[in-house]
Amino acid sequence: MEVIGEDAGLGRAELAALLAVVQGSGMEEVAPLAFRARVPRGSAEEIARRGGLMRHVGLELSRAGSVEDLDLTTLAVKGTFAVRATVLAGAPAGTRSPDIERAVGALVKGGRVDLLDPQHVLRVFVGETAHLTHEVYDRALDDFEERAVKHRPFFKPVSLHPKFARALVNLTQVHDGQHLLDPFCGTGGVLIEAGLVGARPVGIDAEPETAAGARKNLEHFGLLGVPVHEGRAKDASALVGHRVSGIATDPPYGQSASTLKMGARAVIEESAAGLAEVLESGGRVALCVPDPAMAEPLEGPLVRELAIAQRVHSSLTRHYLVYRKGS
Repeated sequence: MEVIGEDAGLGRAELAALLAVVQGSGMEEVAPLAFRARVPRGSAEEIARRGGLMRHVGLELSRAGSVEDLDLTTLAVKGTFAVRATVLAGAPAGTRSPDIERAVGALVKGGRVDLLDPQHVLRVFVGETAHLTHEVYDRALDDFEERAVKHRPFFKPVSLHPKFARALVNLTQVHDGQHLLDPFCGTGGVLIEAGLVGARPVGIDAEPETAAGARKNLEHFGLLGVPVHEGRAKDASALVGHRVSGIATDPPYGQSASTLKMGARAVIEESAAGLAEVLESGGRVALCVPDPAMAEPLEGPLVRELAIAQRVHSSLTRHYLVYRKGS
């Protein structure tokens, strides 16, 4: 599995969370941004379906110290195929993707080469070691950009890109069919990604107009009937009416975000007890903030598990934090 290069730490954390969801094990970094793990049958496809920061996901067919030592004796396909190569850090000097693709492609038994729309993609990763995989996901084919802010019927300029909203959802380790709450849901970006991974999203927003806009966005992307409540996060239990398995949120901060004239830290301080109350035992809160101190009020009822800094530009660093509620 290869995560996207712009956010190595966050991609690594998201992959670890997804492995926990599918009960995978043995996560190993074979090169910067590239990982191996043991997963149950069908789980590589599940990671591919859910992941926000995956670049490539494949099933490993062979592993060796070099491309020349890969076991290709049983390499056979039915239908059309293409061989693609990714050169990782640590690869021998002079390693070229086209050379690898030609050499491996010449050894494939059966099938027919189709570089435009193949039924099967065999991808070779080459770093300090070489790995031959049968690809199940290629980020070039994803649809995250189609859900970017500018494509929503209702939007505000401050909103996470869908790939980061998806990663935030996955950091909660929420499973299919479990409830995930965004208590500061804004235009609904986190809720959309939660619904698309199979969770049951529920939102809260203090502004009636924004809550209505979130409902409109959810419906636009085919997520019908998602409850979005008008109110304050401190009242989450009363508004939602049931416990949730995870909470993922990008809480309000900055000049263009509503903080009910309280200040960003004060909003979280007011909400901390209510969020802990609505969260199931063992459940997780994942949030991103520009300053970790903003989230300190959560550290009474919850325990911090993870902190990752993501530099956005010279004046903004997002801090992705994960908290867990004890049993």
